Amino acid sequence: MSILGQLGPIDPQLGGLPALGVAQALERIAALSEKFPGSAEMFAKYLQQALTVEQIGYCERIAQSAAQYAQRLLAAKSLGARGEAIAQELVHGLQRSRVRHRFSRGS
Repeated sequence: MSILGQLGPIDPQLGGLPALGVAQALERIAALSEKFPGSAEMFAKYLQQALTVEQIGYCERIAQSAAQYAQRLLAAKSLGARGEAIAQELVHGLQRSRVRHRFSRGS
């Protein structure tokens, strides 16, 4: 990786949809349905039209595969005695954080 290289968030895009975003949206909808029970039927109808079970599963699998790949790449580097644990912590952080690239626009 060059001096300008950055590790970004691990969130594969599938047809313009962030794979982790699908799971996070479902978790949020479930929380809202629990908080506002009257909204559960509306959300269920929306989800029936918006996503299939296969799409949800595919997004989860792709996100997991990307994380495993990143962990293997990081674990192959010299990270000391705790290399595997460090790689796992880094991947977890890269999946959960909002990383913004700070490249200047136009020079």
